[in-house]
Amino acid sequence: MVKVPDKLNLRMAHRKDMIPLLEFFQKSYPTLGWTKEFMKWQYFDNPAGEAKIWVCYDGKRLIGSVTALPHLVWVRNRKVIGYRIQDVLTDPDYRGQSIYRRLSMACYSFLDSEEEGVHFTFPNEKSDRVFREAGWSSVGEIPLWAVRPIKYRKKGIQPQESHLLETFSIAEENVWTYYRSAGFLGIDKNASFLNWKYINNPRARYQCYKVDQAQSSVVVILKKFHDATGNILLHLCDLFYSRFEADELINVLSFTHERAAAEKASVITTWIAPNNELASLMSSVGFKYSPVVSRSYFLRSSNARAHSFFPCWNIRMGDSDVY
Repeated sequence: MVKVPDKLNLRMAHRKDMIPLLEFFQKSYPTLGWTKEFMKWQYFDNPAGEAKIWVCYDGKRLIGSVTALPHLVWVRNRKVIGYRIQDVLTDPDYRGQSIYRRLSMACYSFLDSEEEGVHFTFPNEKSDRVFREAGWSSVGEIPLWAVRPIKYRKKGIQPQESHLLETFSIAEENVWTYYRSAGFLGIDKNASFLNWKYINNPRARYQCYKVDQAQSSVVVILKKFHDATGNILLHLCDLFYSRFEADELINVLSFTHERAAAEKASVITTWIAPNNELASLMSSVGFKYSPVVSRSYFLRSSNARAHSFFPCWNIRMGDSDVY
């Protein structure tokens, strides 16, 4: 452990900090695909605006960082800017010496100055307590649903027409608009955001589909993933629809089983809150969930409207990039 000097340079990052910051991440996470292209995409190409990054230096040595990534967030009938806190990292030689706390306090001072802002994060099990003690409010637990892929069919369902999307357009944005009008709160899924998030991401590859049926259209976003043992998993990252039609949505969930079978996936997983209207349908096609008491979705906001509708928040795997 390095003794922390009396004076550290803690400030908001500039463009010139991106090279040492990239090297910092590459050294700490050598297998996660940190590249110049990925950093540019994540921090500077975001249609909601550039990331806010706080860095800490000991002399010329970068020893810590905290990032706030902007998003457009719906709160009732208003869109506000919200920031997702991520890429929180301290040099191992400096851990236990309040570097993280100092960076977080600088970040939170900025967040709390946004009177209408609604900020969110997905802390892991190690930092759950830290966020609770720092004034973040837990919306609820993040349950992981899982099922082994099986071809489900139900008589009387109209044949579905699925389109693999190479880009998102106003048609998919309209599906989100209909979905959100039912009262769900959360990140705005406009076409610019969807293209940035799922089509242009240089590190991750997603399978994006629009499924048109008799009464509804559904947008489905899937991601193939290999676990530590090499098994293939298929994650249902997001799903939104123009109209809640139980039979048609069961048909779409069956479609995810078919995609998993085609990818030779051993399991399908997703996050869906137990009180979400999809929960009963997930159960009907074999999904089961396990409550995770140490993994939650957190909000930070002085916006009273955000705190009044916790059960209505739309929580999806794709919002976090944690699989």
